[in-house]
Amino acid sequence: MKRRELKSMLMAAAMCSLCVLPTDAVAQSSGRVIVGTVVEVQPPRVTVRLPNLLGYLRVRVRTYKVRQPAALNGLKPGDRITGVLSDRDGLLHRVRRIAGIRDLERPL
Repeated sequence: MKRRELKSMLMAAAMCSLCVLPTDAVAQSSGRVIVGTVVEVQPPRVTVRLPNLLGYLRVRVRTYKVRQPAALNGLKPGDRITGVLSDRDGLLHRVRRIAGIRDLERPL
């Protein structure tokens, strides 16, 4: 198997595992899971470039207000993040940075 194919498969598996939440977590959060790349950080707001849907080539960029601005500490443009957009208050909850391949390759 070629290295490029292996890398693509690993990234796809990682993204799938991050997008699937247990049903109680989804019901409890009453929101949508957001996965994207940070474009700009201005606490308490973060601008995120969302992934393209299959068949659509447009770039979607959204700005979200974050419930806990301290969660934005250490984030910089280019970081991949995940969070839950609440239907109740319209805020982004549980913002987490996703470790990339380069982060995993660093020696401990």
